[in-house]
Amino acid sequence: MSVKVMKDPWLRVHGSSWVPSSHNQEIHNMHVSDLMVQGQGVWDANKVHSLFHPLVAKNILSVPLLSPNDSDLLVWNEDSSGIYSVKSAYRLMRRIMWNEEKFQQEGDWNIVWNANAPPKVRNFVWRISRGCLPTQKRLNERHVPCRSGCVLCTEVEESD
Repeated sequence: MSVKVMKDPWLRVHGSSWVPSSHNQEIHNMHVSDLMVQGQGVWDANKVHSLFHPLVAKNILSVPLLSPNDSDLLVWNEDSSGIYSVKSAYRLMRRIMWNEEKFQQEGDWNIVWNANAPPKVRNFVWRISRGCLPTQKRLNERHVPCRSGCVLCTEVEESD
């Protein structure tokens, strides 16, 4: 769906794929606010039904609108402050992916992370164990241009 944001706070509907093609060319240059009762913050049901296919009209009218007394506020529910951060998005992603089998690895990873070794060594061991060390072989598999031979012997492909 292509939606253009105009200078006013309403969205302009333009070439939207969610609205089936209509013989009524009037709808292609409308604002969403044109489908509402002026100043009341509710849909103008008669207008919507007169302009759109019944199924589309039903979908439009099912979209809830804020009353003029309500304030519009963006809230990110994944953080107690309600503010989006990359850290909170990462936590959400981890929580969602935790349930997917392909991302789960058996074993006690606390042994690696609590080992008496420098952090870069623990990270290196973890990357090798998880198969995510950026070797030339793995980079080539992901279409990253680099030579595939081992840096030391230049004969075999660099791998874990």
